[in-house]
Amino acid sequence: MTENELRLQPVKWLQAMVGTKQKSAAHQKILDEFNKSGRCKRYKMTLNDPHCATTASAAMSAVGLGDIFPCYECSCGQMIKLAKAAGIWVENDAYVPNVGDKVLYDWDDNGKGDCVGDPEHVGTIESVNKAKGTMTVLEGNMGALNVGRRTLAINGRYIRGFVTPKFASKATKTESNPASSAQTTAPTQSAAAFKVGDVVKVTNAVTYDGKPFKTYYGKYDIIEVKGDRVVIGIGKTVVAPVKASNLALITGSISVGDKVRVVNAVTYDGKPFKTYFDKYDVIQIKGDRAVIGIGKAVTADIKVSNLKKA
Repeated sequence: MTENELRLQPVKWLQAMVGTKQKSAAHQKILDEFNKSGRCKRYKMTLNDPHCATTASAAMSAVGLGDIFPCYECSCGQMIKLAKAAGIWVENDAYVPNVGDKVLYDWDDNGKGDCVGDPEHVGTIESVNKAKGTMTVLEGNMGALNVGRRTLAINGRYIRGFVTPKFASKATKTESNPASSAQTTAPTQSAAAFKVGDVVKVTNAVTYDGKPFKTYYGKYDIIEVKGDRVVIGIGKTVVAPVKASNLALITGSISVGDKVRVVNAVTYDGKPFKTYFDKYDVIQIKGDRAVIGIGKAVTADIKVSNLKKA
């Protein structure tokens, strides 16, 4: 099998159980797989135990991939500890995962910086959509469900980090089409998709020259586009140059009729103006140019990047 085919094996095993109820036959099947594998010797799972980590682990052993998952566990905290020791832990909320990777959650995450709290939940990546900035996750112990599905924002709140099993080490064939990947269900963004003034989210927090950086905001303004290099920031304050493929366009961020605040009181052609009101109405939008005012009375034309929704 190729690496991508291997990545899909635990996903397919879990997909067959989506929607089943807790304490069902499917639930018992997961516990039986976990217990009989003998990979976690410190505890035997029962139907009354939370089973998110158990489910993520069992999916690997059930398809013959337990040997590349040295963090086989029924505890999320222990899973991280073992993954770190094995060198397959990614301590970066903004990491863009591959199908088959595991994502761990911390429900106490405040959404600021990289979360390093205690994990409470884990799931298996089913698909990634870079263009939309989302990923779908298959999870055990999801409310009343034995296995359920969640859509999560890339670099979103509650992400604790990722386990990245070495699927490539088990591959016996190379991809017939290297351009095709199990990582995403939609094409990545190209520089042509962006223009100055657009609002974007960061899907992979790495600078253009490959250095990781912290993302403290959910959206950024595009300040400059040159080839596949896009400079992002807040207003005119530069945050980082990044590759276009590591960004996702936020469409419809400001529309006609919205209430907005002016974050940089400069007209579209660069002249400063006075702001006498806290909020303005958006009267017209054309590309990166917005006309704002009070009601229908025009105050100024201004770059969209110099506004934020009220």
